[in-house]
Amino acid sequence: MQKLVVLGLWLLNLLKKSNRGLVGSFVCLGTATGTLLANLIWTVILMNLSKKNLYAWGWRIPFFASFLIMIVAILIRIFIKETPVMEEKKRLLAEERANGTEPVKKATPTKKINKSFLVALGLRFGQAGNSGILQTYMAGFLVTFLSIQKTVTTNANIIASLVSFITIPIVGYLGDKIGRRKMYLILSAAMAIYAIPMLLMIQTKNTVLLTIAMVIGLNVGVQGMFALENVMLAELFGSANRMTLMALAKECAGVVATGFGPLIAASLVSAATGSWWPIAIMIIVFSLIDFVSAYSSTDPTGRDLNDLEDAMAETEVVDNTNTSEPSKDDTKNLHTLKPKNL
Repeated sequence: MQKLVVLGLWLLNLLKKSNRGLVGSFVCLGTATGTLLANLIWTVILMNLSKKNLYAWGWRIPFFASFLIMIVAILIRIFIKETPVMEEKKRLLAEERANGTEPVKKATPTKKINKSFLVALGLRFGQAGNSGILQTYMAGFLVTFLSIQKTVTTNANIIASLVSFITIPIVGYLGDKIGRRKMYLILSAAMAIYAIPMLLMIQTKNTVLLTIAMVIGLNVGVQGMFALENVMLAELFGSANRMTLMALAKECAGVVATGFGPLIAASLVSAATGSWWPIAIMIIVFSLIDFVSAYSSTDPTGRDLNDLEDAMAETEVVDNTNTSEPSKDDTKNLHTLKPKNL
């Protein structure tokens, strides 16, 4: 089901500005559904297979299941229609080619690094980092250092996924009403503050308190911010390069945070002889990265997705009202179409 989430960018181009966050957040339910089904399947496997059979062949079952779902996602992408935004870009490109014209140059950015891309990297990195710690590393930590049964973590993830069916639409709705940037600031600050109390609740080894702590943490620090991520990242980039930059930001930051985060946490916890404070510090750091990224960003809520420029792009705009002959320097910054033979 998580493979279907990448269709969210396609869906966003079809939505109205007024409810883009709410409707777009439903795409994130694909991840919640995937997490829920994965944990349910894993629970069934653990309950029905011996340890020997689990290590011999049982662990392959989830991988085969994900392969089948991936095929479904690919088929959907093949037969799905283009969005109005992309159709308009194709039409304009066809007109340029038919008329023998081409842009002299696109809006000329300053030499500063693309701010929208850096913000997107930070927003994705913080959310993915929390996900790697809470959904991946925490299972091993609870079993290895706290001697908690494996099913406790699995059940906590199942309950958190069920609760996220309420959390995600609410966060998406609030993002439409008060702004996605503001919601990012609220959720990331709340998670940074909640990290230590959450770990203290987990340290009690009480199943109920542990489950409550995990459910709140996953819905605030992971699912809540993920409900904002797909929409805000799409709005940060202009239609000229949205697919490329958004894919780079999401995948690069996601791979690094979820891939190395649990490994770093395991090393730090081992060095601290099983103490919980390295986990708390890492969650605080990831959450603060989200907070700083959102604070540094403009609020792109309700932005026109047809705009070519990124939301935080700094461009040098030339006043074309002057009818005099433009100089060689001026022609470098023109945003109008220029015939090829000129």
